[in-house]
Amino acid sequence: SQQQQQQQHSDPEEDAVVADETRRRSSGRTCISRNVPITLWFTTLRCAGESVWYSSVLSAYVFLLRPNNKAWVGYLSATEGIVQFLTAWIAGAVADNYQNQNQNTNTNSSEEVNGNNTSCCRRCSSFGLRRDTLLRISSVLGLFASSLAFGSAYHDASTSFWWWSLVVVVPSLYGMFDGINLTANLSLYSDSIPDGQRSRYFTLRTMAMTTSQMVGPLVAIALFA
Repeated sequence: SQQQQQQQHSDPEEDAVVADETRRRSSGRTCISRNVPITLWFTTLRCAGESVWYSSVLSAYVFLLRPNNKAWVGYLSATEGIVQFLTAWIAGAVADNYQNQNQNTNTNSSEEVNGNNTSCCRRCSSFGLRRDTLLRISSVLGLFASSLAFGSAYHDASTSFWWWSLVVVVPSLYGMFDGINLTANLSLYSDSIPDGQRSRYFTLRTMAMTTSQMVGPLVAIALFA
C-alpha cells in the first residue's frame, strides 16, 4: 500500500527530529534535542582550536620557519579558504539532494509501481547524503589533518615532506573539514531547535564562538612574547 511505501522510504534523520519534538510536546515541558548542547560544546572547542591554529600560532610558526619569505603565511590562509569555499558548496548541494530525494520518495514510488522508469533516472542523476553522514566524514578528515599537523610540529617542519604537509596538505584537509562540518552542522542545529527559540540558541552559539576565539591570542602571547 501507499502508506507502507511511505514508511519504508522514511528519512531516519528527519524521524529522529520529529521524535524529539513529539517527546517534548507529550512531556508538557520545554526541552531541547541533544543536538543543541552537543553542537554548542563542539562549536566552543572547534573555535578555540581554530583560533590557536589559524589565527595566531600557525602564522607565527610558519614565519619563523621561513623568515625570508612572508608570502607563505598568505599562501597557507588562501589554501584553506579556497578549499573550504569549494567544499562547502559541494556539501550543501549533496545535503540538499538528499532532502529533495526524500521529499520526492512518495512520487517516485508511485511511478515505479506504475512501471515508469523516469523516476529512477532522476534519482540516479543526483547524489545525496544525510547530514549526520557528512559530519562523520568531516570528523575523519579533521582527525587526519590533526595527525599531520602534530607530525609536522613534532618533526623538523623545515624538511621538504613535513613542510609541504604543513602549508598545503593540512590546510586543505582543514578546509574540507570546515566546509563540510559547518554546512551540515549548522543546518542540523537549526532543525533541532524548538520553534520560537532559534534567536536564543543562535545567540548562545555566537557567544560560544566569540568567547572561545580568545584562546588563540592568549596562547600566542604565552609562546612568543
